[in-house]
Amino acid sequence: MAQVTLLRGLFRDALGEERCRLLDVSTIDGFQGREKEVVIFSAVRALEAETSGVGGGKRGIGFVADERRINVGLTRARCSLLVVGHGRSLRRDPRWANLLLSALQRGCLYRPSKPYTSYLQKQVTGEYRPVAFNEREVSGYGLEAALTAAAGAVAAKAGADAAAAAAADGGGGGGGEEGGAVVAAAPAAGGSRKRGAAGAAGGARGAKRGRGGG
Repeated sequence: MAQVTLLRGLFRDALGEERCRLLDVSTIDGFQGREKEVVIFSAVRALEAETSGVGGGKRGIGFVADERRINVGLTRARCSLLVVGHGRSLRRDPRWANLLLSALQRGCLYRPSKPYTSYLQKQVTGEYRPVAFNEREVSGYGLEAALTAAAGAVAAKAGADAAAAAAADGGGGGGGEEGGAVVAAAPAAGGSRKRGAAGAAGGARGAKRGRGGG
């Protein structure tokens, strides 16, 4: 509640008492069962000591790693959700790492710069661009494990789909190696061809299993 009290005071000082009444500042638990048109979700967690890799380090990220609270925090907005957090701290949790990777891939991840008071206005007017999705940024945020897991999930789905299609065809062709090759045609993170090739191989193997009746 200390952070809620602090934020309420900051908004009151910046906007005045009248306008501040239009805002609702509360904890995640306080928003359970409620919705707003626009929500700013503050993850309020930044760890001083950094180690590489998802799940690294002795310290965790506290309550924001709770799956139920993540679910509540990310589903309160009807129209727009802005998540404010320290990426290199949040990436320690696999669920947050997946969210960071998704935002990076979709061009929805922004890296604020000082002075923060004018950053948001400049971002809205288009002066700041989202963080580019490439291997350097994936490595910088320590998202290699999340990217590998995502590529594996895509490969597994491609293999399952190809096997299902082959089984539906009565063991006929259609979509075997070609179905797997789609994964390789769009390698992850700007040229990770090894991961893409692994996905293609997984898809091809799934298709062959389907043609062979399992």
